[in-house]
Amino acid sequence: HEAVACDVDPVMLQLARGRHRELVRRDRTATEINQLIHKYDVAFVHAQPDAEVTWLSANAHLLNAPTLLPGRAALFVCGDKYRTANAAGPDAPATLPISDESELERAIEDLGGDCWMRLRRGAGSSGALPVSDADIARAWMRHWRQFSVADDDWMLQERLPGKDLSWTGVFKDGELVAYGMKERLRLLGADRSPAKIASTATLQVTVDRKDLHDLALRVVGGLQGVANGIYMLDAREDSTGQPKLTEVNCGRFGTTSMHWHHARCNLVGAYIHAGLGREELPVGKCEPGVAWAREMDAGAARVEL
Repeated sequence: HEAVACDVDPVMLQLARGRHRELVRRDRTATEINQLIHKYDVAFVHAQPDAEVTWLSANAHLLNAPTLLPGRAALFVCGDKYRTANAAGPDAPATLPISDESELERAIEDLGGDCWMRLRRGAGSSGALPVSDADIARAWMRHWRQFSVADDDWMLQERLPGKDLSWTGVFKDGELVAYGMKERLRLLGADRSPAKIASTATLQVTVDRKDLHDLALRVVGGLQGVANGIYMLDAREDSTGQPKLTEVNCGRFGTTSMHWHHARCNLVGAYIHAGLGREELPVGKCEPGVAWAREMDAGAARVEL
């Protein structure tokens, strides 16, 4: 495949691989994207990150090339971690919304006195903090107000002590096309976070877990609409070792998507194949035990553990 890379940032656009690069406006129209589709004879359109997925979902019907996206209802639910937890029901950890700092003490008590304070929206573990003291939680909330974060942007969630897991699958018309699972072993930049966590791994390994796979299928199947495109689920084990859903990112891949190809299941290729409407293939599954390491300035590669 040959990609036409687009970005709103002229500096970051220079990092794109391939011959074709196009600078686009943040407030671009579907007509402008159609001009690029015509110029390069584009056969399929994909977007990253979440803001661009939302734009593409709203404008896909105006474009002159196909996309493969979850429905707007699923994007709406998955864009809010509290709504996602509600949709997942018992497959998610106990979760409470916060509308005012006065609710923090009771909420922490109701969750057993040790929980995660999380922003309902956003990526990169932004705002995440383990809390057991309501005074610290209130100070954290007040700190974030200076960044225009409202009190009702927060939620509290049961703290999960086990393994950090992830599942990524590609769907077409409700049918699973290909999938892979991984465990994050070391986290990129976690030592610079007050929570000591991060959503991106510097070392991860593919796994094969029926409990995680079954959880993913239940969660995706419980979302509104027919499943299409990419669904990337994060989960963590509870005190009994059972995985619980922590969030769903749909419509895009994660930053370590090249790992799947080295685990003998090219999820990116399967996604494009499905989006182009080609013949169905047997369900692809990533090989377990394949480790992947990355550093900010050193690239990424398959490694041996």
